[in-house]
Amino acid sequence: QIHNKERVSQRLSTLPDRLTYECMAPFGKLAFIPGRIVHSNEILVLLGDDYFVERTCKQSIEIVNRRLENIKEKIEKHRKEKEVFNQQKKYTSEFLNDRKNMFEIKENDDDTGVKQEEKKPIKSTY
Repeated sequence: QIHNKERVSQRLSTLPDRLTYECMAPFGKLAFIPGRIVHSNEILVLLGDDYFVERTCKQSIEIVNRRLENIKEKIEKHRKEKEVFNQQKKYTSEFLNDRKNMFEIKENDDDTGVKQEEKKPIKSTY
């Protein structure tokens, strides 16, 4: 997706060099016909939620670059999250490996041999 946005940005920078371009325009799902791009400096940009706006190539390049930076920030954020998860995974596996070297100490709570003091009622001095 980053590569596609970079290619769009490069193409938008060269698009206003000429007023018209010869191209193969799509005609249905499977066919193309020879066509011409006119008003090459006017670009229809999707803002989202089926809202479009007409912008110049320079403005469109700025929009593409902002979207590209947003994508790069998200990728960096996900890389950091992945690193945190890998550290947690490493810690957990080390803990499980250390657990093999541990042993449990069990003691019986056998108080039958010890004589407990009898509880005496407290006398009130009032």
